[in-house]
Amino acid sequence: MRWPASIQGVPVSYAVMRRDMERWLIKTGILPTGFSHFGVVINDKATACAALAEMHGPEPRTDWVASLGLYVTRAELEGTEIEWIAPVQESFFSKHLRAFGESLHHASFRVEDIDDCVARLRSAEVSLVNDKPLAGSHGKILFARPADFKPLCIEFCQAPDVTAPTGSEATSKILTSHQVPRWHLS
Repeated sequence: MRWPASIQGVPVSYAVMRRDMERWLIKTGILPTGFSHFGVVINDKATACAALAEMHGPEPRTDWVASLGLYVTRAELEGTEIEWIAPVQESFFSKHLRAFGESLHHASFRVEDIDDCVARLRSAEVSLVNDKPLAGSHGKILFARPADFKPLCIEFCQAPDVTAPTGSEATSKILTSHQVPRWHLS
């Protein structure tokens, strides 16, 4: 991916961030089964949907995630799923939006046993955003806020069905790097 994210105020590419997070996970004793997506917090879903529709035609699918009070719109960019998150209710997503504007919020990794993940994170004294897994758009989800990656979170997701499609199979829209919406990552 082209856009840098900022970790502790230092710009870093998505590829480097993902690699560093994977290394951190392994050191913490968490062995992800794969990378899921990057999550970007935006102000409103209508802007995201309009920009994506302008690039691709029909409006992309947007899901309401009741447990978090937000809308999620998905697309694929250069082989990686991006989810645009538009919080409606007060949450850690809306707090991130107020503090950092429209920007990268998290990187998400798939795990087989999210409860084991919780135990390992607690054992390593990693700050958890939610104390227990929640129902999310990717099954059971948990957010952690490791000090090494502030202000970004790491999301862990355990699919309800291990045969459920992921990545490009789960995404019907394709974005290319020259089609970056005006609310791009910064």
